[in-house]
Amino acid sequence: MRRRMFSLHSFALALIVALTLTSLAAAQSITVGYRAGTDALYQALEAAFEKENPGFDVVLVPVTDNWREKLGIMYATNTAPDLFASPGDEVADFIDSGQLQDLSAYFARDGISSEDFFPIEVDYAEGRPIAVGVYWGPVISVYNKSLFEAQGLASPGDWTWDDLLEAAKRLTRDDNGDGTPETWGTSVQIGTWTWHAKLAGWGATLFDRVLYPTESRINSPEAIEALQWFADLINVHRVAPSPAIPFQSGNLGIDEFGPWQISAFQASIGDSFVWDAAAFPAGPAGRAARYAQEIMYLSKNSPNKDAAWAFMRFVMSDAGQRIVADVQGAMPVRKETALTYWAQNQDVNRQVFIEGGSYLIRRPYSPAINSIDQILGREFGPVWSGDRPASEAAHAADAQIDAILAELAN
Repeated sequence: MRRRMFSLHSFALALIVALTLTSLAAAQSITVGYRAGTDALYQALEAAFEKENPGFDVVLVPVTDNWREKLGIMYATNTAPDLFASPGDEVADFIDSGQLQDLSAYFARDGISSEDFFPIEVDYAEGRPIAVGVYWGPVISVYNKSLFEAQGLASPGDWTWDDLLEAAKRLTRDDNGDGTPETWGTSVQIGTWTWHAKLAGWGATLFDRVLYPTESRINSPEAIEALQWFADLINVHRVAPSPAIPFQSGNLGIDEFGPWQISAFQASIGDSFVWDAAAFPAGPAGRAARYAQEIMYLSKNSPNKDAAWAFMRFVMSDAGQRIVADVQGAMPVRKETALTYWAQNQDVNRQVFIEGGSYLIRRPYSPAINSIDQILGREFGPVWSGDRPASEAAHAADAQIDAILAELAN
């Protein structure tokens, strides 16, 4: 009797194993690549998706160092993962080379409206959706509330760049009289990827159009005035340090930051001082903010497009976006989740990020953008150090950029 029970038990176990192997064999595999360092987020999304969809097997592929170059090689050799997630402004080459799948049919089939989401990445040439957002955020202002209160300053509201300057003057303190302030009013982020938002406040642009520009506009009076104004924060008003210092040090009054930095700031600052978020200042021509986003895109040569789309759709769902908010601490791209879930946390004024979605400006794109950035960095380096006027740098850069754009047109 005991031997018969053992036999039945063994048969049942074998049957379970066989069924399990059959199930695994039938499971639809999805490979998801991403930049190493965001492992916790994608592991959480994988676990939740597979629990909700047992017929799928997600295989995560973290890519370390030089991910763009590595992914480019994978696309060229047809070995790329089905999906890949990365910053939205760093995939232009893959869009231009036709490596990414047009998602229009999936959007239409599943009734997905771009109006339900913050910026949807689109094909630069045709305006078709080619990616879905994972998380995103406008870059707005962060301020040291403790320093503001110590100087009798009200918290920023609907403020302008001139208001920021006046606050920065009061916040800058050289208490020991050695000629170097211990506390600085503000910081100037001089990376060329930030310029389009700063210029927009003065009614200026870098180019004649955002996508595939044909002419430079860096030499316009408005652009020169804007860039000189920011350089003067460092060299004339002396309210901004060069090089910049981290906001988390507690010795900086005002800086720029995005919502994906909230958790890191909370961890590093702790109780050392009180801080909060504020709207990005408005310039003479209005208010504009740049934005950054993590996007996910589908390889045009993927053999598992429908399965991969199922994972993308989950990432966009309310459940997926809550995981993004909980694990990454980032702002969801799904508007409903951002408003009813993420923004309800009262630790920071998160509403200003939601409002920031109404004055976004897109970073210009040209196939030659990296070369153009190098020209701007080289010509304007002496401007930031106070050794050259912005007008001279703009004139020199303008001619070089036009030459590059003309060559592209030919």
